[in-house]
Amino acid sequence: MESRLNRRELKQYISLARKYLNEQNKLQLPYLTLVPHNQWPEEPESNVKRLAVWRSKTFAVQVFKEPNDVLRLSINRTAIQQNGQW
Repeated sequence: MESRLNRRELKQYISLARKYLNEQNKLQLPYLTLVPHNQWPEEPESNVKRLAVWRSKTFAVQVFKEPNDVLRLSINRTAIQQNGQW
């Protein structure tokens, strides 16, 4: 069963998410630091394996091992825009 938010609920959800992430960012250092393995997000069953995670006030960086020994680097901002995008 799929649950969708109406426009007002979505706006409220994004506002709360932005506020929460902003507070979490204040706790981080201004430079990237290695995140301990026990603090990594849950990893679903996949043929892709997370190898490392770093975090700063403004960025989250993850290294994944893809099939055929390809390493993928994922770099994301740690802020959410008003429209809900990173």
